[in-house]
Amino acid sequence: MSSMTKKRALLMGNGANSYVQSKMKLGAANNYLNPNMWFNEVETKSCVLQARAEISSMYKGKTVSIIEYTLKKAAILENTGCGNCHEQASLAFAWLIKNRVGPIEIMNFSNADHVFCVLNRSILTKVENPDQWNEDSVYCDPWRNTVTLGRDMARSNRNSALGFGSKKYHFSVMVRVEANSKRTI
Repeated sequence: MSSMTKKRALLMGNGANSYVQSKMKLGAANNYLNPNMWFNEVETKSCVLQARAEISSMYKGKTVSIIEYTLKKAAILENTGCGNCHEQASLAFAWLIKNRVGPIEIMNFSNADHVFCVLNRSILTKVENPDQWNEDSVYCDPWRNTVTLGRDMARSNRNSALGFGSKKYHFSVMVRVEANSKRTI
């Protein structure tokens, strides 16, 4: 079951998105809408690669939970001010955990190499069919600077590139934290 009202889920999704936008000084290295890419392409791409190298070297040869890895990735992004969709979704996820929001998921769209957050989706709904998600689920995608109801995300993306918006999605949940989690950062 979902644990927040639709209004609260949208408020928290917008809060997470705004927080990520405020931290993204250089932005994404793979987003043509990012003005820094027009003027500082080398710096932006280098920043993302350095951040990824830092996280990789930190955990080389170690076994860590996906949540620990995600939170560390978020901390690095917060300090560097750059990151692609996965890094930005990680920072939104960390902000939501810090603000005791749940359930929260980081999902990926495997056919299009894209990562985003979903808030308040009932575990009883099928991941691959957002048209059927509960009415108070929220899609939060900082890379696209978009927050919308989960069902609206599916409906508004029907004709986009790479199949994002097809009736059958190829989503998978990378990590999920329930509403009653005692986790703090």
